[in-house]
Amino acid sequence: MLLRSDLFAELPAIVAAITTRHAPVGVALGDLGYALGTNTETEAATRDAHQAALLRALDFRAESDPADVLVLAGQVHGAEVETVTAAGVYRERDALVTSQPGVLLAIQVADCAPVLLADPEARVVGAAHSGWRATVANIAAQPVAAMPSLGAEASRIRAYIGPCISQAHFEVGPEVAAQFDDRFVTVPSPGAKPHADLKAVLRAQLLSAGLAETHLDIDPGCTVADNDRFFSYRAEAGRTGRMLGVIGLHEG
Repeated sequence: MLLRSDLFAELPAIVAAITTRHAPVGVALGDLGYALGTNTETEAATRDAHQAALLRALDFRAESDPADVLVLAGQVHGAEVETVTAAGVYRERDALVTSQPGVLLAIQVADCAPVLLADPEARVVGAAHSGWRATVANIAAQPVAAMPSLGAEASRIRAYIGPCISQAHFEVGPEVAAQFDDRFVTVPSPGAKPHADLKAVLRAQLLSAGLAETHLDIDPGCTVADNDRFFSYRAEAGRTGRMLGVIGLHEG
């Protein structure tokens, strides 16, 4: 049900995970399955129950109301970052950073990439929502640039890029392809439309922002190719749930 990175496995102060479309045992599903996002047709009561089940699965303030724990980006496919100290929805933002224990940064995805970041020494975490527009706008570098104001250092930051649409399935128009560096675009056959590689762009952005290669973990999963495991906006023609990429600091 939860994907976790080995980069965070031995950091007891930090919780970081990405959900799949598979719910914990005993959780009642809605019409869209184990959907956790606020931007779908999922009924509020079902979504809230799913989010509460996630807190229990993470053992992160498990008895709390999710509204008092989750910090959600409004996700407008931009590159604005917000430094937060309390739960809530931060409109017009696609990236969040915090040093506040007890809140959980949450990125909603169903083909876009979730990027989770942490400096375990400074106890600072960040998260970004990276669709193609935000990727072109260098979204991955924005929380990295904001985290030092809270005491982080880029060389210590660890990053987990979660499952998203892979290059093999991310067919785009020429007007979109033109916004990417040629290194990250291929044309699979003569006359075919170009394909863009979001994960490769994000990797390059994080390295350019000062992260060490050994501090990067890129999940191989493709939301389109493995639609039985992941929600995919493209594969399901827009009617699908949302997974959450979450990261936070335990209290105490």
